[in-house]
Amino acid sequence: RANDVVWFAGERGAVATLRRIPGLESPEEDQAGKLKVRPVHRRLVEAVLSLRSHLVGKTVREARFRTLYEAAIIAVHRQGRRVLSKIGDIELRAGDVLILDTGPNFVQKYRDDKNFLLVTEIDDSAPPRFDKFYIAVTATVLMIVIFLVASDYMTLFQPAVLAAGTMIAFDCLTPERARAAVSWDVIVTIACAFGLSNAMQNTGVATTVGEGLVRLAEITNTGFVGVLAAVYLAGFLISIVIANNATALLLFPIAATSAQNACPAGTSQDTCNTQMMYILMLSASSSFSSPYGYQTNTMVLNCGNYVFGDFLKFGFPMQFWQMAFSVLFVWFVDLWYYSWLISFCVFVAIVAFRIWRDQRLLRKADATAPTALRAEHAKGGVAKDEDDQPSAGSGSSASPTSAAAADSEDNVLQAV
Repeated sequence: RANDVVWFAGERGAVATLRRIPGLESPEEDQAGKLKVRPVHRRLVEAVLSLRSHLVGKTVREARFRTLYEAAIIAVHRQGRRVLSKIGDIELRAGDVLILDTGPNFVQKYRDDKNFLLVTEIDDSAPPRFDKFYIAVTATVLMIVIFLVASDYMTLFQPAVLAAGTMIAFDCLTPERARAAVSWDVIVTIACAFGLSNAMQNTGVATTVGEGLVRLAEITNTGFVGVLAAVYLAGFLISIVIANNATALLLFPIAATSAQNACPAGTSQDTCNTQMMYILMLSASSSFSSPYGYQTNTMVLNCGNYVFGDFLKFGFPMQFWQMAFSVLFVWFVDLWYYSWLISFCVFVAIVAFRIWRDQRLLRKADATAPTALRAEHAKGGVAKDEDDQPSAGSGSSASPTSAAAADSEDNVLQAV
């Protein structure tokens, strides 16, 4: 309900995650709101009090912590446990871990302060600006509209810069966070791949490899379908070790040459090029068999305690089926409506089968559970009669225990 106080336990990084949930706010948000720091610049910082700190032995209120350090204490941990008390009444001790809501310069300013043993910023802990939601959406929609209207005169880069500048101007994000959002390693990798791609074209490597793929398709008598499958397989293997963007750039000249040399008679060159580009795009972005081929794979590797073999076990079959269906659907690109219809029918069949199987299991459980419960209850009733046989003339035909057991059976059956 509204105004309920919910207690959470977890790692310090979880505090930053909780702050991004709409409708949740810290009980100390009023104190944090009194800071002379713009909301977009606020951060969460973890600080440990030292033995020599003048704060030891004082309550938070007596120490005037917020006024002195321009930081609001939102939680205090002592010996691994949260101090469950009003923040202002907590008496600080050496070794206490303070979670602070403060500005971006706190760590730099107090890193070497004698009052703190350790001062570290919690990553990505800036509070979300839910009040700027409509500004961000408007800037995004404006970017898309400008690009669609003026796509003949400009690329997407100019509208994107305009949208980013609008969000920075209206405090949707800070310039520091905007710079941090740029993946420089990916950009450098793509830039290097451009150079390598041009080198492959200029030295004739792309032509040689493309002709080799065509000859391989002729030997196996698979035609253009074999070339599509070979390019897909090459993209899949290369994307195991390098990023998908670089894979696409690296294989582009080979794919283009292969499409030009292997295009079957009666098919336009534009159609062959389109089919080859689809295959290249799908193969470069489907690295399911390696934790290093895509950023999200690497992100979940340690979080889920996975090993390389897990990706091979589950990713390789998925990779095989995607290759088969991708080549099949791309080859029949002119009959795309058939592929959509077949895919939809397969999806409906799978959903219907799952629903039928679940219903069958539920009916089976409903049929077997009451029988088992009655048999178990009957067993208990016989034992009761043997141990506690009522005496003659007692006038009692059922004990309170058996009546309670019957009521319990009815409740269990109703729940089942």
